[in-house]
Amino acid sequence: MALNSQQRDFRKAEVKRIFGWARAGESASVIGISGVGKSNLFNHIRDPQTQGMYLGELNTDTIIVRVNFHYAPDFTDRTVYSLILEQLEMLDGEKERLGLADETLAAMSDLHEKMLDAGSDTLKVQRYFKLAVRQLLAHSSRRLVILCDQFDEVYREAEPRFFAN
Repeated sequence: MALNSQQRDFRKAEVKRIFGWARAGESASVIGISGVGKSNLFNHIRDPQTQGMYLGELNTDTIIVRVNFHYAPDFTDRTVYSLILEQLEMLDGEKERLGLADETLAAMSDLHEKMLDAGSDTLKVQRYFKLAVRQLLAHSSRRLVILCDQFDEVYREAEPRFFAN
């Protein structure tokens, strides 16, 4: 199944604005009631051709993942970090475009497993998450953009310290 079935100019003004924020390293919120198309917008942004069109020379250095928090059984640090790492591990199909080595993805996967094995030890959970992300970003000019879908409940329920990292 294709990641994106939208036309290239789908929601052009919004997409241009979001990629502008991504290029500048800014945070942003896309807010709308259920069913207005936020997930379609995120899928369009995740599309490699769309990224190439809006990111230009930053295309191969910008890693964009969509994390759907609808699937979270709870909102502990461990769960939220795990959902993010799951999406990073799924970059296997984009490794050539992004210049990701198999070893990098394998190391991230190993650290993800260690993080899950850490259980409720918050310090270890945070440490393994940070180490996994560092594997992805180390020795490069890569940028990581995380599109958080169904984020409102995470924002209300997650530990406040989660947002400090």
